[in-house]
Amino acid sequence: MPKGGYRPGAGRPAGSGSRYPGESTRTLRVPESAVPSVVRFLDGYRLQRAAAQLPSEPVAFDPPELLLGEVSTRVPAGAAMPADDDIDFGVDLNRLLVRRADKTRIFTVEGDSMDLAGIGEGDKLIVDCGLEARDGDIVIAIILGEGHTVKRWSTRGGTPQLIPESSNPIHQVRTIRDGDEWMIWGVVTGLIKRFR
Repeated sequence: MPKGGYRPGAGRPAGSGSRYPGESTRTLRVPESAVPSVVRFLDGYRLQRAAAQLPSEPVAFDPPELLLGEVSTRVPAGAAMPADDDIDFGVDLNRLLVRRADKTRIFTVEGDSMDLAGIGEGDKLIVDCGLEARDGDIVIAIILGEGHTVKRWSTRGGTPQLIPESSNPIHQVRTIRDGDEWMIWGVVTGLIKRFR
């Protein structure tokens, strides 16, 4: 029996082992000096594809006003204060919670990795994907191969990290390393929590 050559059904299926299962692949030849630029471009493309698939909900672009009564007296978290009957009608939740509708998405929280920050299962996060993350912000981050997550962003000591704030010890700090394909998708600017 001859060895080698084409055999029907032999070898790996098309697209197996690639980041795009099921798709056929094609070999490209590029000049050696262009390889770093091509790799950076492809990394960015893969991150953008992952970002486009995040399970978020857009906010309304031109919602009608929803005015709620606001008591003008601040609520003390310590000793009780006498009630104040001054009620100002005019707090619009859209204006209060959303700065830029075209850049804002709402995420529903799953898990307990940020419960010590007051963010729990089922809460709604208001996320601005047009803000640049600053040290200490709570962010939505994407790491290719791991998915997306909500964590506290830290750049202290020059080492970028995603830090959980959880009562559950299973959640660990994720340090961003050379070679990781990742991006900060947006900054959490608000939280909607229901108590009943």
